[in-house]
Amino acid sequence: MPIDTSMYRANPLRSVADYEAELLRNDLSKQQIAENALAFGEKQRGIADQTALRTAMSGLGGGATNAQRIQTARASGSQAGNSLADTLEKADLERRKTEAAAGKQELEAAEIKRKLHVMDLWSVDSPEAAIAWAEGGLKSGVFNPEQYQRGVQALQKAIASPGGFEKWKQKAFAAGMAAPQQMEQARLAANAEVTANNQPLIKGPDGKWVVNQPLEGFKSRVASAGAANQLGAPIAGVVPGTDTPVYVQPPRTPGGVGQVVQGVVPAPKAGSAEKAEEKRAVNVRKYSETLQKHSIPEFEGALGELENVLSKYPKGKAPGLGRGAGMVPDWMQGAEGENIRQALAGVKNILLKARSGAAVTENELRRMVEELGSGGFRSEETLRAGIERIRKRFEHVKANAAAGVDDEVKGQYEEQGGVKIVRGGAKPAANNGPSSARARADAILGGN
Repeated sequence: MPIDTSMYRANPLRSVADYEAELLRNDLSKQQIAENALAFGEKQRGIADQTALRTAMSGLGGGATNAQRIQTARASGSQAGNSLADTLEKADLERRKTEAAAGKQELEAAEIKRKLHVMDLWSVDSPEAAIAWAEGGLKSGVFNPEQYQRGVQALQKAIASPGGFEKWKQKAFAAGMAAPQQMEQARLAANAEVTANNQPLIKGPDGKWVVNQPLEGFKSRVASAGAANQLGAPIAGVVPGTDTPVYVQPPRTPGGVGQVVQGVVPAPKAGSAEKAEEKRAVNVRKYSETLQKHSIPEFEGALGELENVLSKYPKGKAPGLGRGAGMVPDWMQGAEGENIRQALAGVKNILLKARSGAAVTENELRRMVEELGSGGFRSEETLRAGIERIRKRFEHVKANAAAGVDDEVKGQYEEQGGVKIVRGGAKPAANNGPSSARARADAILGGN
């Protein structure tokens, strides 16, 4: 009987390599299934994180502060929450940097205007001229109406006694020149006060460390009202009959005005008008940065001071100029001659340091420096003509810097005390910017 070999044909013999290949395929298939399961689980966790984060953030409401959003995102404990918190913190840091830079530029422009007005005091030779000088400060925004009235009263009181006018003039000039140091001291004191207000522990009347109860109460009110979690510098202590301090709420946009508030109030919602104002503020800041990059405000201040000093003297009568006077050392020139020498040196230093204070060529820079010559060794007539030529060139440089800038942006920058630039390069009229710092204005007017 023949042997049936069909069973071997249906299941052919397999080698060890065949079995190993099959096992490898099975392992790869199981590994792929496991990887798919991990990816699916990760996706599910991501969806859950996003859902939890959205739920937490939606519970804050529209009046939540940036600090509350960051805290809520961190508290979610999810990767999505931490990523959102990082993004919000970075945006908040950039915003603070922008506001700080804009504030610094605004202060620098106000300082130039204030200094020029103080220098004008030297030309005041009578009480009537002093009143006109104070009125000019009122119109230009250096003084507000209250400061103007106090200054006029101080002047009227001074002239009632012999020699009182000259004493008032000297006191006002000295106080005006010392105003930056006074403002810096006030700023440091305010910062120290804010820092002390926000310490968790403070020294009590007996010198022992105790819990800062006003700060703890403030934090509780913050949690319920949704305001920024930091105490400001107290303006008037506490509200009578309560423990609610009076604070300054900072401006929401660069160049804005802070408000005095009692306790804690939620920040208002940003509407379309506020967004447009913020956009204008950003454009004003960019325009200001362009001018600062070319040192235009710095050079305008130095050149304007030199022009003002020379304008006080008739032609041919300015002290400290000419070949003969140029041989006399600065310390022997007297105060007036030394002022002119210092103003000349200030303009030349900025020319050499910042390429004339604007974007000009090396040849243009060389010509401008040659216009000033050796300062006091040049004849007065030649020097005055050279300064006029420098002014004409500089006005064209300023006009080029403002080319393409929107009139609204340019106007807002100038209203905030920035350098005035006339289209076409003509010399601008007197600056009519906003009020300078209150303490500086008080110091200049000699008020109390």
